[in-house]
Amino acid sequence: MVGLPEIGLFEVFVAIVAVCLFAGAITVSLSAVLFWFDRRREAVRLDILPALFEQLEEPGPDAAAWYDGLSPIERYVVRRTVAQYL
Repeated sequence: MVGLPEIGLFEVFVAIVAVCLFAGAITVSLSAVLFWFDRRREAVRLDILPALFEQLEEPGPDAAAWYDGLSPIERYVVRRTVAQYL
């Protein structure tokens, strides 16, 4: 065809390597972020577990206020822990 540049094997090789490096960088970045979140959730779980069991043993009128006073990550951990024990 007239007007289209010819693509050589080197250009194809460079494109494949670039795509693989990009996919690898995304994978490593996502893995690092998920590792950080998981480590954070585990630390929060260890801190919040005694208070959660105390609330479950003696639920009072302030249980909802206690739950509302938690941070979003603490609420997530409470929901997951209760679901795990049910």
